[in-house]
Amino acid sequence: MEERIYVIPLRKSFRHVPSYAKTKRAVREVGYFISKHMKSDNVKIATELSNLIHKHGRKNPPARIKVKAVKDVKKDKHKKDVEFVMVHSFDYKEPVKEVKKAETKVVAKPEVKTEKKIDKLLKKTQEFAKEKNIKEEDVKEAIKRAKV
Repeated sequence: MEERIYVIPLRKSFRHVPSYAKTKRAVREVGYFISKHMKSDNVKIATELSNLIHKHGRKNPPARIKVKAVKDVKKDKHKKDVEFVMVHSFDYKEPVKEVKKAETKVVAKPEVKTEKKIDKLLKKTQEFAKEKNIKEEDVKEAIKRAKV
């Protein structure tokens, strides 16, 4: 596996091309450049590189682009070794496969009120009961029902 980094000049390649075809010609020029310098006819351009060239539309491709070319050998259906070159943008980092963790179900525990919260609630309800002239026994019964 051979890996090289190139800065490909694209401006001259799309200079005499109609404005609507500039980006298409720039993508093709990347293939020509890599096939010439890596000495391989089988060149594959990664989608993220193509998207980077098409970023500003089909009429305005970048003047130059920095790429990373990786020459590799792959076996085809007929068990022949096929040499190809994969071209990525220079900043491209291969995605790391994450290992899936076993899913565990978390059973929600019933919310337990602490004694402090109950005391605060009791004080507030007793004050409210005094204002509205409600018996304290009725308030305590209501709080016991709330606990259950």
